[in-house]
Formats: sequence, structure tokens, C-alpha cells
Amino acid sequence: AHLSTEFSISTSGLEVWQINNGSLGDGLAASVTLGYRIPVGFLFEGEFEYFKSSVITSQFTDSTPQPFSIHHNRKYYASFFNIIPTVGIQVVHRKFGLFMKSGVMIGLRPNATMELTRIYDNPFPPGPTIYEESENYFGGIAFGFKQKMGLSYFITKNFSASVEFNAIFQWWSPEEGERTQYDYNGVDQ
Repeated sequence: AHLSTEFSISTSGLEVWQINNGSLGDGLAASVTLGYRIPVGFLFEGEFEYFKSSVITSQFTDSTPQPFSIHHNRKYYASFFNIIPTVGIQVVHRKFGLFMKSGVMIGLRPNATMELTRIYDNPFPPGPTIYEESENYFGGIAFGFKQKMGLSYFITKNFSASVEFNAIFQWWSPEEGERTQYDYNGVDQ
């Protein structure tokens, strides 16, 4: 889910959304790949990957309900464990190989979290009101596709190091969700 920056002004007041550019696809991935190459240039691989997304933040201010304004601050982040069976082709010249690969992504134990803070700036007693909540979404399987292309350097006949570019298309609909935090002015509700 790619998010972009947006601003809007309403006629009844001022509403401003600011979503920091980001994607739940940005982040850190660590993987292990085991593969086999048939001498004519066909590749078969199994990749096991743990992915943790970057944190996406968004802010929203609504000055419409006078005399106070409402500020929303959100954070989103996710993690998956992916199994990726892959097939591909490779052209080898001496110690170098140019390859293209396609795989099916099967995301196990997907998990996403949303943290929200709402601040109602009331200039009158009792003063500002702060709600803090956190929700966790999980369950189901995340499916997708992974395309790779890159360059391999063969250190030995059976061992190589690679540099590759990836394009990942993955989607997920959680089966369950739970609110893990709901505080009103610092008191658990």
C-alpha cells in the first residue's frame, strides 16, 4: 500500500492531511535462497524471507469543530515470513551470469499494526484530551509475485554471489484484529 502526501481545505474550516511518502513494501528483508541450475540455463529456487516494513506516519488536523482543533497522528507497520518458489533463466559467460526469475510469494504469519493518537485541543477546562490506541491485524495468508533480474558471479562451480533487483506485488486481507491499547488521558480504558 503506497501512501502519498495530500492537503485539502474545506469551506467549513481547515482540514490538513499530511501522509509521509512511504510504502508497507519498504523496509528490511533478510532471506536465504537455495537453488539448482540446470546446465542449459534454467534455474529452480526456494527462498525463505523475513520482511519487516518501514514505519509510515500520517498527521491530520481538523480545525472545524470550533473552538478547539483535533490532531490525529498515525503509524503503520507490518511484518511477514515469505516462502517463494522461483523459476528462471540464466545466461552464463565464464564466471558471470545474467538472470531473470519469477516466483510466487506465500506470506505466512502476516502481521500489521496501526497506532493512533488523537488530541482534542480544548482551550477551556479540563484542557486537552488525549486518546491513544493501538490495533493489531493478523491471520490469513499473503499472496503475491516476485520478479527478479540481476548478475551472478560464480565463486566456485556450485557457489555464487549475486546482485539483483526485485519487484514485489503482494496483497493480504487479515482474518482477525484486536485493539491492544486504548488510553484516555493516559488511563487504560
